[in-house]
Parts: sequence; C-alpha cells; structure tokens
Amino acid sequence: MPGKPGDPEFIAAYKAAAATKAKPRQGVLLSVLNAFQASSDLDDLARKPIMSS
Repeated sequence: MPGKPGDPEFIAAYKAAAATKAKPRQGVLLSVLNAFQASSDLDDLARKPIMSS
C-alpha cells in the first residue's frame, strides 16, 4: 500500500482494493449472512434499554 495509514494516497489505495474484494456467490451461506448483517434487521435485534418503573 502506498503512503502511510491516514494519508490520502493510502486511503485511496485501500478503497480501490476493497472495491475489488471478491463477493461470495448468491445462495451461499456467507452471502446470506453478509446481507443480513448489512440490513437494518440486525439493528432491530440489538439490546434495548430496560425501562424501569
């Protein structure tokens, strides 16, 4: 990676590398898990504060 972490050239190279990351085939369990983690459904499962009375 060119530059130092945090430098604009490093960030650009990192983003370019991340954009070429191989995506799992549709129908494979990993693709289903990744889609779920990226959805708002995962947020709905987060712990919610308990309201005391």
